Amino acid sequence: MEVTQITCDQFLAFTVADPKDISIWMSGYFHAKRGLTTFEPQRFRDNYQALQDACFTQGNLKRPVFEVAETLFANQK
Repeated sequence: MEVTQITCDQFLAFTVADPKDISIWMSGYFHAKRGLTTFEPQRFRDNYQALQDACFTQGNLKRPVFEVAETLFANQK
């Protein structure tokens, strides 16, 4: 499945895979894109929760979770 096409609706409903698995993949993608090699377990948990909360926000359910994550974590270092 094309990750950029998974909607928040699908993400939250476990339709494609466990949301944590999708989050792990996206975390690796965004870290690699920025050249970051650190792993911070607490930050990962916080980011996962923030992404879930953002997906639940009105208007985001039909948006791609990848797009929501990109917006949410755009300035994160």
